[in-house]
Amino acid sequence: MKFINILYLWLLILFVSCGGYEQIITEDGSVYEVKGNKIKSNGDNITETLSYDEREKIKALVDKKRQSEKEAEKLKKELEEKKERQEEIEKEAQEKQKVLEDKKEALEDKLKAKKESRENYIELKKKYDKEYKKYKKLKRKGELSPNDIKDWEEKLNKLKSEVEEAKSKLKKFD
Repeated sequence: MKFINILYLWLLILFVSCGGYEQIITEDGSVYEVKGNKIKSNGDNITETLSYDEREKIKALVDKKRQSEKEAEKLKKELEEKKERQEEIEKEAQEKQKVLEDKKEALEDKLKAKKESRENYIELKKKYDKEYKKYKKLKRKGELSPNDIKDWEEKLNKLKSEVEEAKSKLKKFD
């Protein structure tokens, strides 16, 4: 990312420095300003004083500079496209992460509900078994009247239906 920002800054400086004329520095260190077919040095028009070969070298340098600017612009566009694509990929990844987090949360909720359902089933089953044993013990000893037996059977039937209901809820999670 830093490289891209530095490159943008470099390109901005390059384009700002290139106003309506081309400034060229030759191999010998001479600085020329080229505007159209006119070549200036230190503000003076020296187009006619230069030899044909010197003018051609300067024009070749101008062409080379323009080509470099075109390549820099092309590179800038490519980098912008890659940056946009990277931002799209990051956005997609964030969206996928959000979906996965939602799925994880839903799964955790389901597991929690399953655990609670299992615990409820186990608790009701133990309560039913305990009450059933107590009923059988009292019945075997003959300590229950016909009304007590009826009450116990109603109580046990109610507990048994609660156990069956808890079992069916638990099976829904499987």
